[in-house]
Amino acid sequence: MFAALEPRIMPGNINRRGLRFLGGTENFDLWEYTGSVDGLEYIGKHYAAPHPHPHYPLRIHRVAGGSTNWDVFKVPLHLNKEINSSMPPADRRYAGHWNDVTLSAEDVQIIEAYLRCFAPGVLGPQTNEEPT
Repeated sequence: MFAALEPRIMPGNINRRGLRFLGGTENFDLWEYTGSVDGLEYIGKHYAAPHPHPHYPLRIHRVAGGSTNWDVFKVPLHLNKEINSSMPPADRRYAGHWNDVTLSAEDVQIIEAYLRCFAPGVLGPQTNEEPT
């Protein structure tokens, strides 16, 4: 799993206004919403004016499989809506705000491990307490 946790350089073809590049995993580039210069922001094919950024601070850009979709997610990622909940666990997905990118449970684990290692503030305050 940790072989996929290698920080990458910033992709050159993405509008970066209001976003901070966090690096990414093998399949996803990760960006944190930092605010917008003019209240408008272009994310893939979506405009948000203004976007509910406190609720969806993580932008995920799929970089594998020829897809160029973006979506925005709450953090921690398990707070996002689950789709295919009646399916076996391997087929369930967490969907972003627009349902353009969906994440498997394994994707969520890899992305959150990456964020804990390379961008710990994105997931909120760190503690040594076990989740309840």
